[in-house]
Amino acid sequence: MKRLDEIFTVTYGVNLELCYLTIDDSEDAINYVSRTKSKNGVSARVSRMENVKPNPGKTISVALTGSVLEAFYQEEEYYSGRDIAYLTPIKDMDMWTMIQYCTIIRYNQYKYSYGRGANRTIGKLFIPDLDEIKTFPKYNQLPDISQIPDYFLNEGYNKACWYLDNIDKDEFEKKYAKPAINKRISLNDRKWDYFKLNKLFDIKKGKRLTKADQTMGDTPFIGATAINNGVTGYIGQEPMHEGNTISLTYNGSIGEAFYQEVPFWASDDVNVLYLKGRELNPHLALFFCQILRLEGELHSYARKWNLEHMNDTKIKLPIDKDGEPDYDFMEQYIKSLSFSGNIG
Repeated sequence: MKRLDEIFTVTYGVNLELCYLTIDDSEDAINYVSRTKSKNGVSARVSRMENVKPNPGKTISVALTGSVLEAFYQEEEYYSGRDIAYLTPIKDMDMWTMIQYCTIIRYNQYKYSYGRGANRTIGKLFIPDLDEIKTFPKYNQLPDISQIPDYFLNEGYNKACWYLDNIDKDEFEKKYAKPAINKRISLNDRKWDYFKLNKLFDIKKGKRLTKADQTMGDTPFIGATAINNGVTGYIGQEPMHEGNTISLTYNGSIGEAFYQEVPFWASDDVNVLYLKGRELNPHLALFFCQILRLEGELHSYARKWNLEHMNDTKIKLPIDKDGEPDYDFMEQYIKSLSFSGNIG
């Protein structure tokens, strides 16, 4: 690990206000990058100014306030707004390596907030050295879709168009959006207090199983992913963990929590939470999953949520009159939300 300013030269951007610039869609226009987290940081295309030198291309733009540490690779030269720095690599880097650094820089966002910018500290961030980055999977190692027939690619688009043209939004919501209980519940109806995870759950580790050792079957394999309820495939090995539990990643997509209804195998990037003293159910589990995801935002590539740290982690929960976690309230709250009537 090295300080960021040992890997990049940190330079403050040109600091232009968009309201004083001319919006321009012509080929000669230039990107205007602001502190937004969308569209690669580009807020508009504007006319060039004769006396203003743009930030150079093939650099990384980083927001120092606002959406702090939103980092994007900028291929072309660009203007920038307030509190934008650009990072120029000290050693030669290709585009994919710089995109990887953008992700790593974003992983440090938990250290900052609306009132705590990175103006003075961005250069002090510790990030992997270039030699470490070279061992990471490359983003350009993507599957080749050039040989997939067009009718397969068009099928999803055509289905989406059909749904937009034929499904009545009001009818859809009337049929599916009902809550499980017709009662409004506010999270402010209860006092909240902190509890250690190991007082609430038995936390068990997953186990490494390489692709080469996996066989075909029906056992869900839970990996370090943020999608598909954590399921990255199905294997022939017997399940390691019981259903009616919560899977929680501590590496990769850190803090992704999912309710697992059926028995499964968890990879070595995943811990499994067994609730103590009460039987878990889908509604209660969903409440816990959201709390755990919020806690997971405090962790990153450089600050993994390992088992020891996870056991000592405290989460804040609504409490009953005895000062204990109010599980009934948590369950009822989820049941009061729209679409909860579809939960088993």
